[in-house]
Amino acid sequence: MQRSYLLDLQLNQGVLRSNAVTVEISIDPQANATDQSQGRYEARVISFDNAIINRFRFDIDTQRILEHVSDDGVVTAKTQAIEAPRTVIAAQFFDNAQTINIFDIETGQDLLDIPVGHFGQNCGDSVCQALEDYRSCRSDCTPSESPVSSFNIQNSGWLPFVALCGILVIVLIAVLLAHHKPRRSRG
Repeated sequence: MQRSYLLDLQLNQGVLRSNAVTVEISIDPQANATDQSQGRYEARVISFDNAIINRFRFDIDTQRILEHVSDDGVVTAKTQAIEAPRTVIAAQFFDNAQTINIFDIETGQDLLDIPVGHFGQNCGDSVCQALEDYRSCRSDCTPSESPVSSFNIQNSGWLPFVALCGILVIVLIAVLLAHHKPRRSRG
């Protein structure tokens, strides 16, 4: 059973960003790649001792082909730019990986360093650990399972209740202050 990093990448106005990184069980992390020696971008898996463990190239499709069939059966095609294109890249998992670096070969620039060291030795051990959740490690966590240490009030359903209690406290204080009359001393 082999694990893979799945990198959800988006290119928006020339800036590459990572939307999410997960670790999943896979048969072959590079099965969807046609030729890993071609492409504008290079992903480098970097170890904790700064050695390159793995590298491969990929592209991000920035145009799509739109086909149209006329009433008389003539097919025409045109290209259209994709605004903020996204792609999901699979990379082989390594327990000793610290980051995945994305490098633009055309410009010679490092574009992105994606931290992955927190996945090492944890994800894939069949236990939903403190740094894992369903988004980051589906092989260990279920959608409803969330470790105690990663409690988030915004995602827990308690936010409306807490907000309502806060508003009630403020209203109560305002009413008490409005009805409070200072006592005058007799003299």
